[in-house]
Order: sequence, then C-alpha cells, then structure tokens
Amino acid sequence: MKNFIFCVAVSASLLVSCQKTNSSSPATYVDGVLTQKQAAQRAARVSDVRYQVVLNLLQDATGKTPNFSGEVLAQFNLSAAHHQEDLILDLAREMKISGLEINGRALSEEQLKKVQAQASAEGHLLLTGTMLAAGANSVKVVYSAPYSDSGSGLYRFKDPEDGKFYLYTNLEPYDANRVFPCFDQPDLKAVFNTQVRVPSEWTVVSNTREKTVTQEKDGISQWTFNESAKFSTYLFQVSAGHYKVWESVSVDGSNRVPLRLFARQSLAKYVQPEVWFTVTKQGLSFFSKYFDFPYPFKKYDQIIVPDFSSGAMENVAAVTFSERYVHRGGMTRNQKEDLYEVVLHEMAHMWFGDLVTMVWWNDLWLNESFASFMASTATAAATEFKDGWKTFALSDKPWAYWSDQLVTTHPIETEVASTAVASSNFDGITYGKGASVIKALNYYLTPEKFKEGVQAYFKKHQYKNATLKDFIAALAEASKTNLDQWTHDWLQTSGVAVIEDQLTCKDGKIEKLSLKQIPSKEYPKVREYRFLVGLFYKDAKGMIQVQKKFPVKMTAEHSLTEAVGLKCPDLVFANLEDHAYARLKFDPISVATIESGLGKFEDPMVRGMVAAAMQDLLKDGDWATQAYAGMAIRALSTESDLRVAEQLGGSLVGRRPGDSGHLVYLAPEERKPVIQQLHDVYLKRLPMAKPGSDDQKAWMDGLIVTSFEKAQQERLIQWLSGSDQKLKESMDQERRWRILTQLKRVGNPEADSRIQEEAKKDGSSRGELSRLAAESIGAGLENKKKWIREIGKGSKMNLAKTRAISGALFPLEQENDQVAMSEELIKTIADVVSEKSEDFGRAVAQSILPANCNPESAKRMDKMIQGKELGNLPPVVDKAVRVSIQALKRCLVAREVSGRYKAQSGNL
Repeated sequence: MKNFIFCVAVSASLLVSCQKTNSSSPATYVDGVLTQKQAAQRAARVSDVRYQVVLNLLQDATGKTPNFSGEVLAQFNLSAAHHQEDLILDLAREMKISGLEINGRALSEEQLKKVQAQASAEGHLLLTGTMLAAGANSVKVVYSAPYSDSGSGLYRFKDPEDGKFYLYTNLEPYDANRVFPCFDQPDLKAVFNTQVRVPSEWTVVSNTREKTVTQEKDGISQWTFNESAKFSTYLFQVSAGHYKVWESVSVDGSNRVPLRLFARQSLAKYVQPEVWFTVTKQGLSFFSKYFDFPYPFKKYDQIIVPDFSSGAMENVAAVTFSERYVHRGGMTRNQKEDLYEVVLHEMAHMWFGDLVTMVWWNDLWLNESFASFMASTATAAATEFKDGWKTFALSDKPWAYWSDQLVTTHPIETEVASTAVASSNFDGITYGKGASVIKALNYYLTPEKFKEGVQAYFKKHQYKNATLKDFIAALAEASKTNLDQWTHDWLQTSGVAVIEDQLTCKDGKIEKLSLKQIPSKEYPKVREYRFLVGLFYKDAKGMIQVQKKFPVKMTAEHSLTEAVGLKCPDLVFANLEDHAYARLKFDPISVATIESGLGKFEDPMVRGMVAAAMQDLLKDGDWATQAYAGMAIRALSTESDLRVAEQLGGSLVGRRPGDSGHLVYLAPEERKPVIQQLHDVYLKRLPMAKPGSDDQKAWMDGLIVTSFEKAQQERLIQWLSGSDQKLKESMDQERRWRILTQLKRVGNPEADSRIQEEAKKDGSSRGELSRLAAESIGAGLENKKKWIREIGKGSKMNLAKTRAISGALFPLEQENDQVAMSEELIKTIADVVSEKSEDFGRAVAQSILPANCNPESAKRMDKMIQGKELGNLPPVVDKAVRVSIQALKRCLVAREVSGRYKAQSGNL
C-alpha cells in the first residue's frame, strides 16, 4: 500500500480498557479486532483454507440500497490435537447472518439469534468445538452487510455527473471480514473461488480473470472467476460498476502478461493509458529480471477508484489506485514521476507481499519499506526518471526524520499486539525510515549481494509466509555477512542521529576534518554508519560542485586524515548520494556557503538535501525562521528543478490554500513581509515561463497561495475570467478551484458568488469536494460553526467529504477562530470518535484540534489531557492528538528563537 496519511503505533496496553472477556471463547476478545495471540493460536490449528465467495451487488433503481448480501463457504482442515476447542471466524459486528451451516448442520432460527447477538457484540463468529471435526471442516454463512462510508471494506460511490455506480474493496489490514466471514490474518493464505452478481451493464474485476459471464433474467449478470493461487485475505479484491477499460499486454521473453486499466466513465477522458501501460511494462520487465522470478500471477489489472483513502493498494493482480493520480489539466513531469513511483511500489508488492507474505503485522514495515526501496530502484534504472533517488531523498527521507523525532516514534521492527495497532503503523517509520535503512543495507552489502539474497528469498518462500528473520537470513547467506548486530542496531531501536562535521582550515588548506555521531537524547544509541563524504568547491562561474569523495565507515567518531592538506572546501557534505539514515549538522564554513549560495549548488539532489537539513535545524529550534526564509527565497529565485522549487516554497507557505508551512514559527504580524517576498519571486518568474509549461503551472500555484492583498486578489480574478491568454493552457479545473479557495480564504467579496457559479459548471465529485473546501475555509465564527456541525455529531458525510471540510477549516491566519472554538472543537472530536470509524476520528483530530502555536493553547491542551475530555481514543486517533500537541510545543520553542533573532538583528 502506498500511504499518504501520517499514523502511529501505540502501546498495546492502551487496549486493555476496551477488552471484554467471553468465558466460552478460546481467548480474550478485543472488541472488533484480532490479537496476535489469537491469530497465532488459530494458525497453529487451521490449514488448507479455501473460500467460495458469492457477492450479490444488486440494488434498486435509485442506488440507495444500504446493504449488499453474500454467501461464503469456508473449507479448512483442523489439527487433531485441538479440533474440539472453540474456533473464531472473523465477522464484522454490523454483518447480519441469515443462514449458518457447520459441517452440513444448519442452525435453527433460535440458534441463529444467539449467534448473531454474540457476533454483533464481539465482532467474531464463535464456532463451538462440538460442531467441529479433526481434518476437513466447512462453514457456510449467508449474510448481508452495509456498504462502507470510509473507503475500507466494500465501498460504493455514485458519480454525481452521470449517476453511474462504482464499487470496490479495500481490506488492509483487517477489513476482509467486513466483506465476507473469514480467517482474516496474513498467515492463513487461501485459495479463492469468486462469483459476483451485478446489473448486466456493469464490469467486474477480481484477483483472477473471469471464467464466465452469465446473463440472467431482469438485467442481471453473474461473473464467475477462475480459481486463484493462494494469498492472504487482505489482498482479496472485487471492483464493480460502469468502469471504462483499456487493454494491453506485457511481453518479456516468453512471459506474456495481459494488462488492463479501469477508471470511471466521467474521468476516462483525463486518463492517459499509454503512460500507465508504459511504466507497467517497464516495471514487469525490470522486476522479473531483478528478482530472477517471473511475474507470479496470470494477469495485471489496475483500477483507478473514487474516494480512495490512501494512495494505492497491492491486491493480488488487481491493484487499486486513488484518483489523485488522474489530473484534469494533464500531468506535469513531477506528477508523472509520482505516478511511476506508486505504480512500481504496488508492483513490487506482487512479489514482496503477495507471493511471499508476512506472518503477522509486526513485519508490515518490511513489506512497505521494501516496496518503497524497490520502487525508487526501478524508477531510476528502468524509466525516464533517472534521478528517482532525488525524489526519495526529498520526500521519503524528511518524512522519516520527522516521524522518528515524534513522541510516537517506535523501532522499525516492533511488536503489534492487535490489528488495531497495525492500523496505526502506516507511518513514516514503516515507510520512510524502513526504506532508508534498506537503502543503507543495500550499500553496506553491495547492490549485487543484496540482489542475490532477495532472489534466494523469493525462491525459497514462494506462495508462503515468511518473517524478517527469513529475509535477513537470505541476505546474510548471500553476502556471507553476520547481520545480527546490524538488525539490533537499526531495526530494534528508535531515534535518528546527527552526523556533525568539524572542519578546521589554515592558510586555505584543511588542517583537520572529523565527523561525530550525535545520537538523539531520548534514544542514545550509537550505530555503525557507512556513507560517502563529499567536499564541494566553487568554480570560476561561482557554481558549487563536488570535487572529492571519501567512503567512510564510522561509529562514534571518524577522522578523515586523507583530507588533510587539501584545499579548504566551501561545503562538507557528509551524506553524498544519500546512503546514510542520519541528519546533518554543518560546520560554520559550510553554513555560510549554504546561507548565501544554496542556489549555486550544481546538483539539484544536493540542493534539496541541504535545504531539508536546514529545515531540520529550524524545527529543532537551532536556526531562526527568518534566516531559513531568506535562504529559501534567494534560492527559489533561480531554482531550475521544480521538485526542489516546490520544496522551498512549500516549506514556507504550503502548496495549496489552507496548507501551513514553517511560517507558523513566526508571530502573525511577522509573516506578511516574508509572504510578500515569496510572492514577488513567483511574480518575477511567471512571465519567463512558456505557456502551458510545468514552470508556468508551478509559479501560478505559488502566486495563488501567496495572494492576500487586494491587487493580488484582482489578479486571480482576472485569471479566472481568462483575460490572460498566456495562462490559458495552464488554467485547468483544479487550479480554478485553488484560486476560488484562496479568494474565500482572504474574504474577497466576489468569492461566494464565484464559488456557486463554478460548482454549477463543475458537477464532478472533485468539484463537490473542492466546493466544500472552498466554502469551509472562509473566516468567521459563524461559518466555522456551520461546518463543524456538518462533520460533527450525527454527521452523514462520508470520509472524503469530512476530510475536505476539516482539512480546510483553519488555515494559519485563522488561528484566533480556532482558539475561540476550542471547547466546541474538542467536543466534536470526541463525538466523531464515539460515533464513527477510526479513519474519521483521525481525519478530524489532526485537522481541527485547537493546538495552536500560543501559550494559551498549550494550557488548554494540558487541561484536555488531564481531564480526559476525548475519552478512550483508538491508537490512530491517539497518535494524531499527541503529534499535534508536540508540534505545538515545538512551535513555541521555534517562535522564541525567531523572537531572539528579531531582537538581535532587527530583521523579520
């Protein structure tokens, strides 16, 4: 899964308060989740699982049918030693059972009522040992269940443009049981036989190709799919609806893989299937060779689905993608690279995750990190984006460093007590840090030995489950390297260290150059590092480039004696090519070079990495916001790489209306001149960009989010009217909505009427979400209270709309409104947590919690925690709250630093 939501792991002890014991059950139940202990006990007893799944997705003409129905036949073997013990079958609490047979014995109506009561209370179906047998068993359940409103389970979407329906499943980590009763854990792989009944005009996609499509009476079709290979329940997939389909084939030697791409009809005109098929073919060829293992399934489908809650999901041979990868104004080069990366991430999972699957969710990190590492590897090696590792360094790495400094950090390898905790582990440690450490291991072992180990791993564990220990053993054997200490140091401890260079020069030459590892205070672990140090010098044209490279192996300290006597460098860069997982602290000579000439570094990857390192110092309170802003704006004025440009501008003000950047570290009255300077840079660069170019779009987006003054607003209104012909090619629908959102944000008197006019023109689902964001971003307590009521207690909004509203509600300059509504906002979060799924709770908590950057908010947050005003929070919501409070406290420190800088220098 490619995930874009920051989550967190939390101690299993937090779950104790919500446990309830059933004296007749084989283990203690945790309401609606599966514990690792239960899963291990069940895996020791159950084997040879097969499912026959029949889904009935018919509905009335209005499409308002709230439920789908189904029938599942689960066949499995039970070990003789424990066959008389009770057994759990996972089944969502909201599922209604209308029929149940165990080994051919049907339960009576009275028995069904008791079973239903127990299942509704506990989120599991209890199969009593007296009805089970040693060896072969079968359980047949006839049921109905509600469609999901969060995008997890089985989600149904009605396109507001044409009224057509689209359905899809999304089941990781523990939502397959919301679609059909099953043993919902990774290490009970099963063979699936799937049938789906739908309206005859629909198309259905599953993990295998369809065997037959039978037309029944009354406009109904039954789709029967070929039997599958063995895979885990969370990888099961069914999509159905009026999907548009494109077809192609990947031919790599003797291996032919049929390819299909699906999207909803109203979005089809914006899809570029040739782009999707190009990277898909490149990826299948690259991975088959790299892994020395042909693509393991018989077809490869990719389904672009609406309202998807994450980036994408690696269902076996039927990958689902968010519609965020379809752009109504065409793709920029950066957007195309982002698409390539996510396609390759999910494709890598077909081997690592689907062919070989983790035993339990404690190895989720390895599943995701390996896919991220391989996606960047494939992007750089097999596609047009040869600088793919630059994007990794500027996105995955900063996310990892940020996550590893939070109060919610955890070791890469961590115990996962239950599926509830697994949900909270989709975070920057699992993705960014894990992938960074795997990248470092690849460098440590050499890429060739690493690849040999991976190849051996797939051959040994194909179609089975494996653990981190198995993976490390394969790498150790291939490289003839003992990795026990490496595993402990890098996977079982938390925290990110700083590598500080200490440079002394005399008479223009290096007198001493040494490196020192500074572990984090909270996690003082000294680790072994291997990386490259680069010495950078200015050339005759003033450009700064690397001239000397030194491979380094170090623990606490290291002296580069081989550098003594060389010309004193303008910059010492202690992570050239980004092989190390470590933050950087520069010597004074290097800092002076960075502050005055960041834009002069020849390599854009170096520019981006250096800027990210300086942002880390800013967040730590070791550098003033004004100094960072000056450096970033000067560099942006000449920046040619749009990935770096987005990083520099976005770090200050965000990339879209409503985003917050590092200007939060300045007092409100100090932000205006910085925003104006940034605006002036964008305004200067816009006329130099070619019409319709990526540059033009980037500078327009920068101008939109920095337009606050009256004249600036008037310019945006002129853009909307189309009076500037040079901008016509870049004025797509998404950019129009960004302009309208900014106009509403700043209180422009024309905003409301223009928003309503635009909504009539753009009747799409994206248009609806954009309208909600634009309307809710407007200042004023009455407007805020109106939208809080929309997403609060008793809300009928789905998750996509809830996110659109809550994410736009409180832009940076409206913090006073948020503070004034503190009590109401906290109550709203508590209501959402008690009424809705954890996805809703997280979305609302991380957006509207009144943890503003002022001392009064700090006091209010302390009171909230002490008074337990939010009640018992699910782990993912608890993470959102704790991270927000930590960000508040960091901000207060950073503002003190900025205040001292202003007092000393007199500069804003």
